[in-house]
Parts: sequence; structure tokens; C-alpha cells
Amino acid sequence: MTPPDLWRSLLFVPAHMPRFVEAAPRAGADAYILDLEDSVPDDQKALARSSLPTAVARISESGAAVLARINSGAATLEADVEAAINSGVHAIVAPKIGSCADLQRLAAVAATMETRAELPIGGIGVIGQIEDLDGLAALDEICRSPRLIGLSLGSEDFSRAARMRPTVQTLYHPNQLVAFACRRYGLTPFGFPGSIADYSDLDSMSVMVALAADLGFAGAFCIHPKQVAVLNRGFSPRPEALADAARIVAAYEQGLVQGRGAVQLEGRMIDAPVAARARAILQCFGTSETI
Repeated sequence: MTPPDLWRSLLFVPAHMPRFVEAAPRAGADAYILDLEDSVPDDQKALARSSLPTAVARISESGAAVLARINSGAATLEADVEAAINSGVHAIVAPKIGSCADLQRLAAVAATMETRAELPIGGIGVIGQIEDLDGLAALDEICRSPRLIGLSLGSEDFSRAARMRPTVQTLYHPNQLVAFACRRYGLTPFGFPGSIADYSDLDSMSVMVALAADLGFAGAFCIHPKQVAVLNRGFSPRPEALADAARIVAAYEQGLVQGRGAVQLEGRMIDAPVAARARAILQCFGTSETI
């Protein structure tokens, strides 16, 4: 599985609709979020949960990462997490995270379900969605939570909570706070400063994604297949970054031949973790031959 910081595009797919699940892999996303929340009507929630194993298996065939978004609140927590705990699921997306306590409850339920399913405890991570002002104020506390691998600002819900319009200007600062918090704690930030809902203006989205990449975001959620190519292009490394990754891998491998586990390259120390990151970039985005 590619690491989360290489997930450029994460496309929501309603778990209860087989035709969308069947078509999803053709979009070319790095990850697919099988949704039990916003895209599923209340009277279809049980169907979405029961459909999850089949949907996970279908999406997994594409080689992309598979995630599942649960509903917020205690009423459906156990049922949603039980459905999401599957050997093919890489992470749970948890909406409306307002405090560390929200994630602690989720982690406890997930551990119970992993035990029942005979899966490794803690093997399935969590991406939290910050969707109100309380969550934004508690970022440092939230980032210390168990299982957390990343965060995303929910542009529409957050804007509603803040009583503002979801524009680049209004969402720039809260997105930057999320990105800074993630980087402080070694987590992956997802998102861009703008509305996720408008998939008709892809040119404007390209500008927002380029800004997000400059801010340090690794990728973003999207709701329509048309948005996938914009995210993949905008969050892909520049040619000079690919060239640098190729030099890192070559230097490290030459060092191994010489019996060294760490080498110097252009004023930097290159050891196994640095080389692994560079190799992952090349595997996902290109090789020295394609630069």
C-alpha cells in the first residue's frame, strides 16, 4: 500500500450504490472513501453497512487504497466501525471531530472490532475531519489522538459553522492551521482552501489545489470523478523533485554497495527512511527514465 502522504486524490463513493462502486476505479484516484455518511440517506444506512464488504473487495481490485467514512455520533458508532473493520480497509474517515475524546471513543471501539475480526490491533488508521470551530481550536489535542494518520478541514460544514462563505480567502487560514498542526505531529494534511462541492469549475479548482500543494497538503478529498485528474496533477511532485528522488535512491544504493547505511548527498544525510520515501515517490509518480 502507498503511504497516506502519497494519496493525492481521495474520491467519495456511496457504499450503498453498486453502480457507483463498480465505476469508481475508472476514475484513477489514489484512494477511494466508501461513504456511510453524507451521501447515504438515513433509511439506506443499514444497506450501506451491509454492502461495505463487497464494495471493499471491488475497489481493492484496482490496487488503490480503500477507506470507509463512518457517521458521527454514538448511536451508530459500533455498527459503522464494525462494518468498516475489514482487512481491505486502510483507514477510517471520521467526520465532525471536535475533541480528542471523539477519537478515543472511536479507537476503543475499533480495537474491540479488530479483536473480533482477528486483525492486528491498531492496524487501521483514522483520518479526522475538522468541521466546526471547536475542532479547529483543539487541533493540538486532536493531533495527539490514537490511530490518527491525517486530518482534513470539511469545507462546507466548517463554513456553515463559522457562518461564512466557502471561498479561498475565508478557508485559507483554517486550512493552514490544519496543515501546520499535522506537520507538527507527523500527520498527513488533506484538503485545499475552497469548496469541495463545486465540480463544474475545474480551472478554479486547479488554482486552489496548486495553492494547497504550496501550503504543504499532500492530497485532498473529492466528490466527483472529474475532480480526480485535477488533484492528481496538482499534488504530483514537480520534475525537479522527481529528479532529486532519483539522485537520492542512486546515492543510497551505491552506499549500500560500499557497505554504508548512510551517505551524504548535496549537504544532506541520506539513510534508509529518506531513501524509502524517495523510492516511494518514484514508484508512484515516475522514475529517473521518465523525468
